[in-house]
Amino acid sequence: MIFSMKIFFSLLADAQRKLLSWKEYYNFLRPHSSLGNKTPEEFWQEYEDGLVEARGLVSTRMTPPTS
Repeated sequence: MIFSMKIFFSLLADAQRKLLSWKEYYNFLRPHSSLGNKTPEEFWQEYEDGLVEARGLVSTRMTPPTS
């Protein structure tokens, strides 16, 4: 089946948007079992507040990674 370029790029752009949305949800918004079923943001906030320890680090102040 032959698609016109306009339709192809429209479909491609839609797929890219959906994949980026899924990737953000999967990595940042869903609870992670390795973090006690918390989202990364919830875990980080509790870590910053001194409520949890991460991988043996005790009350050291860390800055979140920048991208």
